[in-house]
Amino acid sequence: LGDYNDDLHESIVTGLQTSYSNFVADTLNYNPITLPLSLAGAKSTTSFDGVIDNQIISNELNADYLPGSQHVITPFIEIPNYASTTSDHLAVASRFRFTPATVNFTTQLAQVIEGPDSVLVQLQLSKPLDTDKIITVQVQNGAGAVYGSDYVTSPVTSNDVIHVTIPAGSTTANIIINVLDDTQDEQDEQVTLQITPSTGILLNDSTSTFSLTIIDNDLPSINFVESEVSREEGSGAYTVKLKLTSAQTASQTVTIQATNGQGVVYGNFFDYTTSPVLAHGKLTLTIPAGKDEVEFTVTPNKDLIHENNEVITFSIASVSNGIVKGSSSILKFTIIDTPVCLPVFTVFPNPTLGVVNICTLPSNEDQIVEGTLIDPRGEVLSSVTGTVAQISEQFTNALQGKKRGVYIIKLKECDTTITIRLLKL
Repeated sequence: LGDYNDDLHESIVTGLQTSYSNFVADTLNYNPITLPLSLAGAKSTTSFDGVIDNQIISNELNADYLPGSQHVITPFIEIPNYASTTSDHLAVASRFRFTPATVNFTTQLAQVIEGPDSVLVQLQLSKPLDTDKIITVQVQNGAGAVYGSDYVTSPVTSNDVIHVTIPAGSTTANIIINVLDDTQDEQDEQVTLQITPSTGILLNDSTSTFSLTIIDNDLPSINFVESEVSREEGSGAYTVKLKLTSAQTASQTVTIQATNGQGVVYGNFFDYTTSPVLAHGKLTLTIPAGKDEVEFTVTPNKDLIHENNEVITFSIASVSNGIVKGSSSILKFTIIDTPVCLPVFTVFPNPTLGVVNICTLPSNEDQIVEGTLIDPRGEVLSSVTGTVAQISEQFTNALQGKKRGVYIIKLKECDTTITIRLLKL
């Protein structure tokens, strides 16, 4: 800026172009902001026509310049005899508003379907800077979103922060979000980028945040809620639940296979029943639209047989097209045997010459029984706790060499006492 001694639209020398024609023509890099004054017929001296006091700014100042603010100051009222007392040149003024650069995201929202895809997120400065500027961006993961599993970024994210460099003279820089695919059914996930305050840079609250929604593309899976269950015989119906990872808009079906372990028999008069009932070892359940859970019941039946614990394996055999079988697709159901107490005893031979054989049900042979042998005078001859075989042996030994008569055998099992009269010959 200053006394150019030449006009900007033509030279003051008749027939020649302006000395500053190269600057005027290079509108990409320069802005002759006082050219409009000359074109409007203004003058910047008291003696000659034309504007020879000019201002040309480089493109770095374009963002700060207030267009139309250029004007010639004519202080003739304020300063009498200005041309003779002050100068034959008039002041040429223009206005600028110098504010810090602002940075923002060029877009604030995006969504992408889960899979091998990427999203370009652009940061933009309101004007270029003379030096490189590092912008810090905070990364916030919504529910379920995990960096490295659901997405990665370039530049990389470290401790939930991305550092982005906008080079000197440039106004933009990019962040690339690469979305990763997985096989897990899950809710849509959200990742938010937030520009953090920086020295010498202003933020616009409405444009300093970018949110990406990752839309899940996986089918929901169905799983047993439990993997192992143990229930006693006769304990009543037990509800087995299966759960979808997310509800569907259409009803779905799942078929359950029941595999009986050794000694297990299905049916009302056997080891267990189900509801719905099994048909050829299978049952099919319907999951209503909008629901994420379905169930069936297993009822362990009570029997009179002492046996080992019994195991039924329930497994997901097949599912409808809208869902997939999950990782928890097997349930081990154990029926715990509960011994039945039936204090049934007999003694033979009776009459006896001294040998005592106490018999009971096969299921009771290993049960512990309290036994008492009383002689004809009412005195306790032997008292023993053990199996019927052990008691038989003790009573046989106790009767050796004893007198003839009626002996009393008392056998106590599960709070019930059975009395048997034994005649010794």
